[in-house]
Amino acid sequence: MIQVGSDPEIFLKNGQGKLVSAINTVGGTKKFPRPIAGGSVQEDNVLLEFNTIPASTCDEFVRNHINIMKSISEIPVLKGLELSIQATGEFDEDELSHPSARRAGCEPDFNAWTMSINSPPDLSSTNLRSGAGHLHISTDWMGDERNREGAVERCNLVKALDIALGIPSVLMDDDKVRRTLYGKAGCHRPKFLSYGDKYNGLEYRTLSNFWLKTEEMMRWAFENVEYAVSQTNEWVHELNKDKRLADAVQQTINGSNEGMAIDLAGHFNLEVLVDV
Repeated sequence: MIQVGSDPEIFLKNGQGKLVSAINTVGGTKKFPRPIAGGSVQEDNVLLEFNTIPASTCDEFVRNHINIMKSISEIPVLKGLELSIQATGEFDEDELSHPSARRAGCEPDFNAWTMSINSPPDLSSTNLRSGAGHLHISTDWMGDERNREGAVERCNLVKALDIALGIPSVLMDDDKVRRTLYGKAGCHRPKFLSYGDKYNGLEYRTLSNFWLKTEEMMRWAFENVEYAVSQTNEWVHELNKDKRLADAVQQTINGSNEGMAIDLAGHFNLEVLVDV
């Protein structure tokens, strides 16, 4: 069994097309998000973040995202503001005056390829912010995160997600700036006993929010999580045999290398949506 949820980040724009801070708008925090129909919403730095209810089917996954974005758009305090799905944006200085606007996420994330902690970006000297499209994934076969075997299984799945989702994203996501801040290959967080204390899980953090733009891309995201789960053992076996292939996957994502992405998409038989 697989369940997939998400916690994407989206920008706010006013009627003049200016990016505006989400601080002191909808409320909600990482620890205490604001419940709304379809999930919850919170302020994350100067962006809005929402959390969807985990889905077991593709139709449910798409419906959850459509419903929650509709719910957010109807929050009274956001009247007159546009929910903007974009991977990066530059804020004017006046929108970054609050201390929270200069603070990166407090929890570390990890690199599945090196099994090491990633260094957080320094937001104190840049007005650039990024909108993520994190996916939360739980399975009934993933081992307990608290022992090495479970950690290895988690990292193996993240490598497969890099192949199934990360590589096509290089061709589907027209933003090449976000990975200067976030979203390198293998980027994830473990999620202990996710979704009702039933399964161990993970948060895949490589993708931007581009896949929220259409229902077709939402379906692509869910279906390629399923594909990654089904191919994990086969792909990881191949990666372990061929270090150059493993290096190519990482270089493709980290460098947004479209030529390498085309070659690898063919090698791994990956679906790439065109004209998105």
